Amino acid sequence: MKIKIINYTFAIYVIAISLLLLISAWFGIPAFFLRDSLNIYCVSSYSAPSLPEKTSANGTLLIRLGKNNKGSFSISGTLNQEGNNPPTAKKLILREVIFDYAVEGNGFITIHNTKLTRSASDKISDEFFNQNVWDLSRLSRQLKVIRIKNAWLFGSSFSPTVMCVNKI
Repeated sequence: MKIKIINYTFAIYVIAISLLLLISAWFGIPAFFLRDSLNIYCVSSYSAPSLPEKTSANGTLLIRLGKNNKGSFSISGTLNQEGNNPPTAKKLILREVIFDYAVEGNGFITIHNTKLTRSASDKISDEFFNQNVWDLSRLSRQLKVIRIKNAWLFGSSFSPTVMCVNKI
């Protein structure tokens, strides 16, 4: 009699666990692991001819948005200050902004958990970088991402700010 009760209880547990696994496999787990993501690896040149203090910047921006919802912007270039006698030496910009992103509706992504790394030869102040290149004081930001053939446009909902050509 005890063996029948144990077998009956065991069968109920097996059925309950099987149902729980089936329901989570059907609804929950694919939604968690198959989140929307992008696969973008592109490069863009940039020029900012009139920054504060009579400075200008030229360089390259490498954008990566991976299928794992992680991405980065690698920024390399020079900052030139005009009008000084003698001319000021060029300063290097060598930074990488690493972040997580989520794909939202209507072509938007939200960037969050940003971290900045900079090369030892980068001589730009953090204040100048935050005010004129990428403001890291915001916890998250939205970008509009539009694909045009083998290129991508990145910007706000009003206007694109970067056109990036695919490297994949």
